[in-house]
Amino acid sequence: MKIIMGFYIHCIVVGFLLESASLNAKEVPICDTSEASPFSLDVQTCIDHLTELGRQTDCCLENCWASKCTTMAYAGTAAVSICYEGGNSCHNYCMPCSRAALLLNAVNKECTRYMENQILKAGGWLTHYDEDEDFSVSLLVYNSKDS
Repeated sequence: MKIIMGFYIHCIVVGFLLESASLNAKEVPICDTSEASPFSLDVQTCIDHLTELGRQTDCCLENCWASKCTTMAYAGTAAVSICYEGGNSCHNYCMPCSRAALLLNAVNKECTRYMENQILKAGGWLTHYDEDEDFSVSLLVYNSKDS
């Protein structure tokens, strides 16, 4: 229980810091949480890493072949990726890592569920549409053992 309480306190602090920036109306988390999903705490570790990279570092989609996804971070059971969704033809696309962290935090916050044995897990995605480039990407939270 100690770890879970620490997780909640950590999420509240990080969530408060990230809430200063906002999601647009189209950026709605889609949850796909199951027993196979990563531990929510591992997802939070990925988000923390991207947050530390901040606005000065870009998180980029660099793979326009096969999966059309690029892994941005992984920790324990979790991986987070940016994937081509649609719009102009697939090309390298970057956003500040702090923005990616904000979007992924929304997925983790919305999609965290208690599973068997009271273990918190999260899985899902959120689509980000860049109107300037007429381009959309999805930011995914998934089990790193599936990659």
